[in-house]
Amino acid sequence: MELVHCIYVKEYWDHIRYALECVIEKTNADWIPEDVYAACMMGQARVYLAPDGVIVFKLLTDNITNQNSLFVWAAYSKDGNALIKYYQDVDAIAKEFGASKISFASPRKAWHKAIHKIPGWYEVETVYEKRI
Repeated sequence: MELVHCIYVKEYWDHIRYALECVIEKTNADWIPEDVYAACMMGQARVYLAPDGVIVFKLLTDNITNQNSLFVWAAYSKDGNALIKYYQDVDAIAKEFGASKISFASPRKAWHKAIHKIPGWYEVETVYEKRI
């Protein structure tokens, strides 16, 4: 996977936006592609291009332990298996960031089974929500 430096995000935006729209459609996310663009411009997120997709990361710091973690904000590939296909790249990126863990959230039930296809991953919790 290749990092798209913030100054080049605009150059790849049509491709990135399409991938993000696909993720939003599958997950009913409450963010829009422009949120990713803005976060990249502010240095709060990074976009990586994969041969057939896009993965967006945020580096988070735990307020209590002060440890860094890599949060997978969005992952897209044409076949829908971006995290499974590119897990070694994701692990390497986490190490580059000095992250002690990698995490992601998804409403997709398929992850309950698919998570075991990626070495070292396990389900931590399921969160249920009611909008008011």
